[in-house]
Amino acid sequence: MNYMRYLSHIFIFLFLAGIIAFSSCRDEATTVGEKLFESSFKNYQTDTCTVLLSTVLSDSLATSSDTLCQIGHYHDTTHGDITASFFTEYNVTSTSLYKNRGSNSSLFENRYRFDSITVRFYSDSCNYVGDSLSGPQQIAIHKLKKNIELDDNGYLYNKSEAVYDPTPLTTISYIPHPNQKKKEIETRLPDSFGEDFFNLMLQSDDRMEQQIYFRDYFKGLAFLPTNSDRMLNGFQVNDSSFVIALYYHDITNTPIAEKAVFTPNKTLSFGKVKYDRTGTPLAALKPGYFNALPSSKTNNAAYLQGLTGLYTMISFPFLNDINAEGEMVSIEKAYLQLYPVRFSYGANYPLPKTLSLYTTDVNGVTQDLIYNLGGTAVQTGNLVTDDATYTETYYTFDLTSFMQSLLGTSGSSMKKLKLVLPNKDFFSSCKGVMLGDMDHPTSNVKLTLVYKTYNEKK
Repeated sequence: MNYMRYLSHIFIFLFLAGIIAFSSCRDEATTVGEKLFESSFKNYQTDTCTVLLSTVLSDSLATSSDTLCQIGHYHDTTHGDITASFFTEYNVTSTSLYKNRGSNSSLFENRYRFDSITVRFYSDSCNYVGDSLSGPQQIAIHKLKKNIELDDNGYLYNKSEAVYDPTPLTTISYIPHPNQKKKEIETRLPDSFGEDFFNLMLQSDDRMEQQIYFRDYFKGLAFLPTNSDRMLNGFQVNDSSFVIALYYHDITNTPIAEKAVFTPNKTLSFGKVKYDRTGTPLAALKPGYFNALPSSKTNNAAYLQGLTGLYTMISFPFLNDINAEGEMVSIEKAYLQLYPVRFSYGANYPLPKTLSLYTTDVNGVTQDLIYNLGGTAVQTGNLVTDDATYTETYYTFDLTSFMQSLLGTSGSSMKKLKLVLPNKDFFSSCKGVMLGDMDHPTSNVKLTLVYKTYNEKK
């Protein structure tokens, strides 16, 4: 009996000790919870975070198979001297006279009469640089002397070469119409040129029946600007634009107008650009990412321009400094505003309506586009224009996700941003923009950060 009472006392003692130990653990946890609950969170907003801009020149741009080209010559003190030309081979016509020959050859030869031969193309005057009121523009059309050849990768570039006859077949004049999407331009080529084509068609010559022989016979055309420094104009390249049209009549009974069309070969055509930046802020710029010029060396501005290959790199070297403000720091929102330099744009040099922003690694290798916060749509810059004072014209990007991922990274993990014209403009248009850096006197880039700190450091 005494023994059982003894065991009962021991059991009660152990039970009470367990409760005390359990209570002690709960008290400690509660204490930690109270400390966390009582700790301070503070929100901050700043627009003084350092943003560095630099200008990069691409080595070359692939311009074959583009649906838009530039032709013209333009000069200013910002971008220098720019000359743009277009070169193309042609596809043999699908029109054949052989099927109508019949058994009487002499009847066939008397059935058709040559009228004329022309080249026709359409302007795309939404893509231009220069003074549209400076008078008629001129384009000289030359025959190519050698076939256009692709490089080993199957491309042609803005620096590719083509050999052409120095004497033009003809020179045309036209009046630019800015912002008019489609303006037809058609000019007559020499009759002798067209009669050679027509006679081969009459003879059902292989050179007018098969592409391989046609290409050997006719190398193509070059379209070169002849004016001084007035304008660069955009033109469509497709099966309706830059076509050669041979007009003739079927005169067997009642004369019927006919035509044979030779379309540009999309693969064997390219836009070429030459530029000379002597005397401009970009005179020292060399191709390649590691030859980038910081905006501090280019009058506190960075540049991007299509066809000539200019784009802007953006970095945030001191972003991690905000980590020193608390035990934990989180970025809630981040907005980048890029301001075009005042008076660098206008009627002669309109601002691009959209820009493309990519992430890159530390070696400048393009990785991905910048999307909206939900990741559902590509951002295009959301251009805001100020037509009154021009002080609040800017492009804005939501960089919240990017800055959240960038915070705390270092070394090879640090990413940058690459700002460039959209592909359709970068490879075929001379549109562009000049952006002020943080030290520019009138147009300052701005990064607005909203971030939260936990346990602020005094």
